[in-house]
Amino acid sequence: MRHALLLQGFGSHQEAARAIADLRYDSLRDLLYALAERLEKDAQADLGRGRPKLAQSLDNASIKALAMAHNIDRAWAISAPFMESE
Repeated sequence: MRHALLLQGFGSHQEAARAIADLRYDSLRDLLYALAERLEKDAQADLGRGRPKLAQSLDNASIKALAMAHNIDRAWAISAPFMESE
């Protein structure tokens, strides 16, 4: 698999980061959970390919992405009552 250098549809990492940060918190939470899941899947695949250092790094990133998702979920719980219906 070839890894992309930029997210499709964005001209820079800053542009992609702005779009991601502008997501409603519940949507951002779901994106981060999906990212954590994918990183864990990649970690397991790399471990199976005999790449333990890469697998450990990806596993650590997965754990951090999961922590981010939990924190954004808390932000959503706090902000949701104040949001207009969307």
